[in-house]
Amino acid sequence: MITADNEPRPGDIPVSDLAGTGLHAPSVVRPAKIAVRQLPALDYAILDYSELECIIGMMRKSTHTKEYSIFLQLLIETRQKRGITQVQLGRELPFEQPALSKIEHGERRVDIVELKMICEKMGVRLSDFAKELERRMARTDG
Repeated sequence: MITADNEPRPGDIPVSDLAGTGLHAPSVVRPAKIAVRQLPALDYAILDYSELECIIGMMRKSTHTKEYSIFLQLLIETRQKRGITQVQLGRELPFEQPALSKIEHGERRVDIVELKMICEKMGVRLSDFAKELERRMARTDG
């Protein structure tokens, strides 16, 4: 929230600094103060994620879950079993080998459309890949 009035205070932004931004205000624009609430201390180790993640209400990224690791392992194994290198596969895709490397290392997420393209270029049907992924995930659940 931004408040505006004609009384300059420390930290105010002169309207002249907003030229060309399309913002209109009297003589100054004052950023609103944000209240920070203290949270009670918890034993976050029990919860299996960090205090910072708890405070901002985030769970672990899905690229760091056991399930995503299984997905990546299957993706890599599928490519390697077909004797295809990252470079060779990258040449066939709209993104090149560095992006493929990031996907396989869990540094870049892959969406379903990209996964379908990757599977097709490896000669695998997406449905077959998904069935094998489900089978492997079910094995680790029980």
